Amino acid sequence: MSDLRPSPESRDVVLEASGIDKSFVLGSQKIDVLKQASMKVYRGEILAIVGSSGSGKSTLLHILGLLDPPDAGSVSRLGKDLAALPRRERALARNAYIGFVFQFYHLIPELTAVQNVLINPMIRQSFVTYLKTRRRQKARALELLDYLKIGNRLQHRPPQLSGGERQRVAIARALIGEPEILLCDEPTGNLDRRTANEILDLIWRLNAERQQTVVIVTHDDHVAERAHRVVELFDGQFRRVETAPA
Repeated sequence: MSDLRPSPESRDVVLEASGIDKSFVLGSQKIDVLKQASMKVYRGEILAIVGSSGSGKSTLLHILGLLDPPDAGSVSRLGKDLAALPRRERALARNAYIGFVFQFYHLIPELTAVQNVLINPMIRQSFVTYLKTRRRQKARALELLDYLKIGNRLQHRPPQLSGGERQRVAIARALIGEPEILLCDEPTGNLDRRTANEILDLIWRLNAERQQTVVIVTHDDHVAERAHRVVELFDGQFRRVETAPA
């Protein structure tokens, strides 16, 4: 079956990284991780970023997600360089446009599943604003958890949940802010193959049914094979950009 999606050239660019440099100092040694790396993320695609361990995949994702600033280069949305914004404005932009899913979930163990999802709007909004919108936010959290097939575990805390269930809660937490782009850092790296496939199916369902733009950092060829497009980091730069087979 052929891929009926428009070619990348005909779609809107959601996020663009241009000329990204990033280095770290380890002891007395400077390590160049990214060197003039440039890429585009197109609306409605699932893009996989692959590369060997230490190639800079997670560093790039953190820069795309405005968690870390680049040493040089830009991260632009609609022509505006978000990476150049002051720290507070950069945080506001991150909260407005970007959702994150990590390998190790980062859930708060003392909170229930639904409370962990609601942490997102609690942090993003002022206390007064959250009080005004809390019923709508809770309804949204319940809808997402049901959509992600964990609606029967709402009052369970993370220690009472399986790895796959924890990742579903983490995805719901990322989605409650209705992000323009979902950034996933090895989202199945801590799961067995069956559970990993279930999580991947959910992410692809989000893309198909809700046109969610997704960027996945992975070392797993199985994950990359399912993506619409694959880019490979090597020696701090992209050496391969391809469309995955339909």
